Amino acid sequence: MTKQYKLFKTAKKTANENNLLIAENNLATTKTLFDFSELDNINLEEWEKDVIKNDALKNVCYFSKESFYGAEYDLFKSCIGRALYIPHKVFLKDGKHLYNIMQFASIIHTHSERNSIYDEYGNMQVKYKSVYSEPMDDLEI
Repeated sequence: MTKQYKLFKTAKKTANENNLLIAENNLATTKTLFDFSELDNINLEEWEKDVIKNDALKNVCYFSKESFYGAEYDLFKSCIGRALYIPHKVFLKDGKHLYNIMQFASIIHTHSERNSIYDEYGNMQVKYKSVYSEPMDDLEI
C-alpha cells in the first residue's frame, strides 16, 4: 500500500495541504518535501524527533534516501540512529519534474541515558517500519 497525497503544481501548496515540511538548504537540486507524520507513531522524546527531522531536511534527497544521525541533548541523554525514506517523484502530465516527496518509512533508533556523569549509559533501542511501501510509478498531476 502506498500513501496518497493531494498534489498540486507548486511544492508550497502541496506541503500546506498535506502537512509536509519543505527542505530549504538540502543537497537536492529539485525542491524536496518531507512527510514525517509516521514519527507520531513512535514513542520518542520531542528533541529526538527534532534531531531526526533536522538531519533529514539537510541530508536526505531522492538519490540519498538514508539518514544517519546522532546528538547529545545534555550530559545525561543522547541518541543515534538510522532512518530510511521512501521517495515519490511528482511530474506534470507533460513530463516536467516538479518536486519530490520523501516519506519517513523506517528507523532503528538508540536512546542513551544516565543519571550521573560517572554512570555508564543505559541504552534503549526502538525499531519501527511503516505500513506503506514504495510506489510502483511516479506521481502525476
